[in-house]
Amino acid sequence: MLRRSNLVPGSSALFEGRKHLRRCDVVFVPELYALRLTLRETKTLQFLEREHVIFVTGSKGAPLDPVRLYQDYVAAHPAAPTDPFFMFTGADGVLQPLTFDGLASGVKELVALLGLDPSQYASHSLRRGGASGALASGLAPFFTRFQGDWKSECYLRYYTLGLRDMLRISAAMLSQVNRACPAAVKLSTPQGVLKPALQSGEKPNFIVILSDDQGWDDIGLHNPRYVNTPNLDRFIRNGTLFDNFYVTPQCAQSRAALLTGRYPPRAGTMLVHGGWDYINSGEATAGEVMSAAGYHTAHYGKWHNGRTLGYEPWTVGFQDSWFPSSEFEDALMRCVVPHGAYVQTKKWVDDQLMDQVLSFLDRRQTDGKPFFTYYAPHAIHTSRTGGPFKGKVYRSYPKEWRDKYDSDPKYAGIASATKDAWAMLEWLDGIYGRLFSFLESSPLGKNTYVMIMSDNGPQLLFGEKDGLNKMRRMPSNMEGAKSLPYDGGIRNFLAVQGPGVQAGVVDSTLLGLVDILPTVADLAGVTDAAVGGHLPWDGLSFKNLLATDSSGPEPSALRGSNLSNKKQQDRILFTLVPHCWDADAVPELDENREVNRSQLMLDYDRGGVPHSGYGDQIPGMKLHPGFQMCIAARYRDYKWMGFQPDKVYDLSSSHIELPCTELPQPYSSHVAKAIAAAARAWWQTVVSSPSSFTKPTYYLGMGNWTMTNMLADGAHERTPGAIRLLVNGAKGFYKQGDKMCFGVKVESPGTYYAAMFYTSKYNGLFKLSIGPHADIKAGKAPTIKAQLPPMPTTVQGQIMGNLTLPSSNGKKWDACLELINPGAKPQAEPVFSNFYNIRMRRLVAGETLDVLQQPSDGGDYLLGDANMRLAKGQQPPSKAAAAAAAAAAANAVPVAVPAPSIDLQGHASWLAKGVQAEMLQDGYHNVTSLLRNKYRWPQGQGKLESMFSPYDAEDIEFCMECKPAV
Repeated sequence: MLRRSNLVPGSSALFEGRKHLRRCDVVFVPELYALRLTLRETKTLQFLEREHVIFVTGSKGAPLDPVRLYQDYVAAHPAAPTDPFFMFTGADGVLQPLTFDGLASGVKELVALLGLDPSQYASHSLRRGGASGALASGLAPFFTRFQGDWKSECYLRYYTLGLRDMLRISAAMLSQVNRACPAAVKLSTPQGVLKPALQSGEKPNFIVILSDDQGWDDIGLHNPRYVNTPNLDRFIRNGTLFDNFYVTPQCAQSRAALLTGRYPPRAGTMLVHGGWDYINSGEATAGEVMSAAGYHTAHYGKWHNGRTLGYEPWTVGFQDSWFPSSEFEDALMRCVVPHGAYVQTKKWVDDQLMDQVLSFLDRRQTDGKPFFTYYAPHAIHTSRTGGPFKGKVYRSYPKEWRDKYDSDPKYAGIASATKDAWAMLEWLDGIYGRLFSFLESSPLGKNTYVMIMSDNGPQLLFGEKDGLNKMRRMPSNMEGAKSLPYDGGIRNFLAVQGPGVQAGVVDSTLLGLVDILPTVADLAGVTDAAVGGHLPWDGLSFKNLLATDSSGPEPSALRGSNLSNKKQQDRILFTLVPHCWDADAVPELDENREVNRSQLMLDYDRGGVPHSGYGDQIPGMKLHPGFQMCIAARYRDYKWMGFQPDKVYDLSSSHIELPCTELPQPYSSHVAKAIAAAARAWWQTVVSSPSSFTKPTYYLGMGNWTMTNMLADGAHERTPGAIRLLVNGAKGFYKQGDKMCFGVKVESPGTYYAAMFYTSKYNGLFKLSIGPHADIKAGKAPTIKAQLPPMPTTVQGQIMGNLTLPSSNGKKWDACLELINPGAKPQAEPVFSNFYNIRMRRLVAGETLDVLQQPSDGGDYLLGDANMRLAKGQQPPSKAAAAAAAAAAANAVPVAVPAPSIDLQGHASWLAKGVQAEMLQDGYHNVTSLLRNKYRWPQGQGKLESMFSPYDAEDIEFCMECKPAV
């Protein structure tokens, strides 16, 4: 069966490696959808783009030479467009330009040629009107599946009625060719096994690459006219491509699936923000699994599975890690030694990351240790600064890679955001080329499996979402994009090379990201079902599709699912999209401070919370949507989406969820009912999983680290209606008693100070208590109180005071922030416009900080529950005045004071020196201002460790309160 993904696209690649077109061969260019209809007397359809399509529908005899046909036509029609739209309909070997009349005869010939039953294409009445009616009058033979509303076309929905009709029929013809022709146009020629299988007992190495926002169409093989990825294309041709591979619609969830081998909601990862972008501490990551199996584990690149202490790569099993703080040139990176320290780079992040990858591989080449490397480039994800932190989303790239996309006429008229994406793709491909070159020249290339994929469909920015612009970016014309349940949002490519892997082969077995870690573990010979503490996989190993029995070329480049086993054939692959969950979704806790799993919020039929930013993208979204609305499932060739519960799409010949691929009723309802029942059962297993719907635990005093950011969006409890959790914080606190609580574990006893980061027009008296929840309720837990001053525009840390905490001995406690007195603010106004973070710092022995030093006269002015703090520059009072002040201290209202900034003359002096030239060049008055703007750091963080930025969260563009000045 000919799958649409395997059709050869592009005029430049049209005849590559192929000298003839034969019966049932289809050469199809996506720009079929970029046509312009010109209603002239000749009724000839002309191209807007310089591309062509050839349907070979006429000759059953000798093969046709497509180059000769094309050259003959150009010679005979010198005034015609250089690349017109062709449809060969005659048996005499002469190409003719497609006309409306020619289309009708072409349909008849195609039906006859393929031996189809003409009764399937009986005439019927067509709706008429405008250009549509003029076209329809010449098209009596028409496919019955398209009768009815002209807006129900298969592949295009954006142009004039006449063009819509034209394209609907072209798509239908293509679909019939797909189904009827046993032959297939090959992406490449089967080459056999290029790297011999490993000997028994020999351990393989692994490099798993997950790019960011690179959709199915964002590789040259799938969009050859515009996308330049020669290195990745060559990698795919020399390995096995899995073209039925599913990811999740957003990056944090996909990364969780890859790293755990489990469905993201089961691992606690629901969103890309709002405290729901963590892998729960009870889950084992690939780092933990593979290090327990004797592998040296390394991570390089984006993480997005936990933004605080205890969730970073070096605390979850990765022995080596480089973790960028941003995607820019001269960015800071954190590395595992020492203690997640910051390192100043002088390159663009992805270039620097590849330097580290190659350095790591060079060391492994020397010491021979088996390794597992997870490489996650930032490209082609967006940035979200847009100048002075306006929250605008855009793409950043080295300028030299972008220039040609403005100078080459081929790219004229294409959306700027699309050209940005293509420039980033070409740049990323050059980085991949460095890795491929290293492996080709290294002994590691012979025993290393390399798997390349991306995390979701493309993110479409302004100018990319509709019409011609979308089709240029996504010539597959799949529905949807990033975040959506359609295949455009969740179908991706997976390409694999390695020992014993067939080259030049396309496998169509249904696979998902949850299969990556089980496969790696299987190939590595891991037999312990609980190695590294991992919980049961949701994924299935596809080792059987990589380690084939034969080393010779396979008979066809299109393997289909011939090698799949029964589990793979019978599986149902589920996807949960984010539209039924929100940052403000906070499940109720039971008496043990664990999630109550019987609550309405988690109910399959009535639970969920519509996403405040894009919940309405799902048709029929309502206040209590139920989770069926946001579940999609694949079973064999069938696709089901819960918001259309009675519909099932047959994706055997295309990956497009439109009426033309719907299963007919009543069969569709029968299949839908079975998949829906499986989805309901699956959801119950998700709800009962111990890690699901559980907010992060904040670790205080872990190892040698001293800083912990208790991010407000990670609260596991808050006063409903009074505090609303946002994508990067919380808004609210109206009246006395309003509070929010966090799960915490105190790993090391000691003294901690708490700095609060927020914006507010009003002051308010708050208390912070940390300890067992019962002790907090009884007023027995360590507590500090302070008046927090207004911070109307700029975020700057304010220290409430010190807390002396014992160890929690592995138990989860609570940290609760409660409003004691809201002051004189208007009743309808909240204290906090956005409360972002409680930054906890553990004071180590011998540490001295200006804000904590005692005054020179010995007066007791240390920060504490009932002590005032000297304002900056204030002189210590006399002893008499101090004594008088002490007498009134019990009744005094403590006032929070500005927290210190990082010491740019001491421990962070290297950072200040590194940006001196940039400061002068960009006109900043001081280094502090430059660093705050460059890295989006609020002032008052005290130490260059685990730095916090409110901009380190996705989807802040949907939230006005989420983009403060820093």
